[in-house]
Amino acid sequence: MKRRLVLAAVVCVIAAATIAAAFWLRSNEPKTPVETMLGGAQVVETIRGPDRVEAHRLKPYDFIASERESTLADFPVESGPVDVSREVHSKVSAALLTHGSYGWEYAKSCIPRYGVRLTFIRGTNRVDILFCFECDILLVFNNDRVSGGEDFDPARPVFVKAIKQIFPQDKVIQKLKAKKG
Repeated sequence: MKRRLVLAAVVCVIAAATIAAAFWLRSNEPKTPVETMLGGAQVVETIRGPDRVEAHRLKPYDFIASERESTLADFPVESGPVDVSREVHSKVSAALLTHGSYGWEYAKSCIPRYGVRLTFIRGTNRVDILFCFECDILLVFNNDRVSGGEDFDPARPVFVKAIKQIFPQDKVIQKLKAKKG
């Protein structure tokens, strides 16, 4: 009888642990396509509420065979960091976290040449967003590992306006158009 009670208790503990683990796993799954594309809830929270945001201009670089295996060192810095004001980074953050900012239904055959990097820092977390304004593609790094990327054609006007405010003396940046064409 005592053996059955012990066995029943063990089964109950295992069942409770399994249910708790399932709820924990489910609560940590990405909940939206944007969250999935960016690389998860931690990335979203860092973009939504950073302690600070910095911007860098990137140097031209050699072709990178596999972006998914790249690191930030593959994209050398030309200038920066430049502190990004709360007003500007709030608008960029809102656009980055909005579903309608992305071209989910199409793919491009271009080779991105990322020219700007925005770095969102929250505690020990760091999210770097690289922007190619030739292709309107962004690449996301979470703590120096690629975590996502997407076409940002619908949000181009927001990003161009912000980047122009961040780099007012940069002649290349100032020539960017809010709309292509």
